[in-house]
Formats: sequence, structure tokens, C-alpha cells
Amino acid sequence: MADLTDKQREDLWESYMKQVSHLHGTLGNVSKADVRSAIDALDTYIDDEDANINAALPTPFRTEAADNMKSLLLQMLTAARYEAGA
Repeated sequence: MADLTDKQREDLWESYMKQVSHLHGTLGNVSKADVRSAIDALDTYIDDEDANINAALPTPFRTEAADNMKSLLLQMLTAARYEAGA
């Protein structure tokens, strides 16, 4: 899985800020810079853990699925956990 470009991180930050405002109202004492740092940190973490994430997948999926398919699965799993309140 490829990490995001600076522009993609910036776009994600903007989108996240809009979503939080719409869905939750406020982040409390968390600044915009803190949110951007969190995006940078998580993207770096996912990139650093790529081998471990990939190794956790069953062999048939790991060997046959393209990186974008694996990223989609991770996205959908994360969204489902968000919806479940996990």
C-alpha cells in the first residue's frame, strides 16, 4: 500500500475537518494542526506496518489482491468499526 502524497494528506485533512464539524460539531481542544499531525502519523504508521498488515491477510487474498483492493478492505473494515463504535 502506498502512502499518501502531501496534497492527498492535505485534502484528507480538509475533508476530515468538514466531516467532524458536520457529524460531531467540534473536536474540543484539538487544533487543526493536531489533526494534520494525526493524519501524517497514521499514514506513516500504516506505511511502516504494511508488511505486518499484508502478512495478517490469508495467503490467497494476500497474493491475488492488488494493493488498492487491500486498501479498500482496510477502509471498509475501519468504517464498519467506526459505525459499530469500536
